[in-house]
Amino acid sequence: MGEDNKAGNRSTLALILAVGLLGMMGGSLMGPVLPALSNNFGVGFGSVGLVITVYAATTAISFPFMGFFT
Repeated sequence: MGEDNKAGNRSTLALILAVGLLGMMGGSLMGPVLPALSNNFGVGFGSVGLVITVYAATTAISFPFMGFFT
Protein backbone atom coordinates (compact mmCIF):
# COMPACT_ATOMS: atom_id res chain seq x y z
CA MET A 1 0.00 0.00 0.00
CA GLY A 2 2.93 2.33 0.63
CA GLU A 3 4.20 1.96 -2.93
CA ASP A 4 0.75 2.76 -4.36
CA ASN A 5 0.59 5.89 -2.21
CA LYS A 6 4.04 7.03 -3.41
CA ALA A 7 3.06 6.46 -7.03
CA GLY A 8 -0.16 8.42 -6.50
CA ASN A 9 1.74 11.29 -4.88
CA ARG A 10 4.24 11.38 -7.75
CA SER A 11 1.55 11.44 -10.41
CA THR A 12 -0.31 14.19 -8.54
CA LEU A 13 2.89 16.23 -8.26
CA ALA A 14 3.64 15.70 -11.96
CA LEU A 15 0.15 16.91 -12.87
CA ILE A 16 0.49 20.04 -10.72
CA LEU A 17 3.89 20.85 -12.22
CA ALA A 18 2.62 20.31 -15.77
CA VAL A 19 -0.34 22.64 -15.21
CA GLY A 20 1.99 25.30 -13.80
CA LEU A 21 4.35 24.94 -16.74
CA LEU A 22 1.53 25.26 -19.25
CA GLY A 23 0.34 28.41 -17.49
CA MET A 24 3.78 30.00 -17.77
CA MET A 25 4.15 28.93 -21.38
CA GLY A 26 0.78 30.41 -22.27
CA GLY A 27 1.86 33.83 -21.08
CA SER A 28 5.28 33.72 -22.71
CA LEU A 29 3.94 32.64 -26.10
CA MET A 30 2.09 35.92 -26.61
CA GLY A 31 5.15 37.84 -27.79
CA PRO A 32 5.90 35.77 -30.89
CA VAL A 33 2.26 35.75 -32.00
CA LEU A 34 1.80 39.53 -31.79
CA PRO A 35 2.21 40.07 -35.56
CA ALA A 36 -0.36 37.39 -36.37
CA LEU A 37 -2.83 38.80 -33.84
CA SER A 38 -2.30 42.29 -35.17
CA ASN A 39 -2.94 41.19 -38.76
CA ASN A 40 -5.95 39.02 -37.93
CA PHE A 41 -7.73 41.72 -35.96
CA GLY A 42 -6.65 44.60 -38.18
CA VAL A 43 -5.14 46.65 -35.36
CA GLY A 44 -1.68 47.95 -34.60
CA PHE A 45 0.95 46.35 -32.42
CA GLY A 46 0.28 48.94 -29.73
CA SER A 47 -3.34 47.88 -29.34
CA VAL A 48 -2.50 44.19 -29.12
CA GLY A 49 0.33 44.95 -26.71
CA LEU A 50 -2.01 46.99 -24.53
CA VAL A 51 -4.49 44.11 -24.32
CA ILE A 52 -1.72 41.70 -23.33
CA THR A 53 -0.38 44.19 -20.76
CA VAL A 54 -3.82 44.61 -19.19
CA TYR A 55 -4.21 40.81 -19.05
CA ALA A 56 -0.78 40.37 -17.43
CA ALA A 57 -1.38 43.17 -14.91
CA THR A 58 -4.78 41.79 -13.97
CA THR A 59 -3.27 38.35 -13.49
CA ALA A 60 -0.42 39.71 -11.37
CA ILE A 61 -2.80 41.70 -9.16
CA SER A 62 -5.26 38.83 -8.71
CA PHE A 63 -2.72 36.08 -7.88
CA PRO A 64 -2.30 37.02 -4.19
CA PHE A 65 -6.06 37.08 -3.73
CA MET A 66 -6.54 33.74 -5.47
CA GLY A 67 -3.89 32.24 -3.21
CA PHE A 68 -5.66 33.59 -0.16
CA PHE A 69 -9.04 32.17 -1.20
CA THR A 70 -7.77 28.69 -2.10
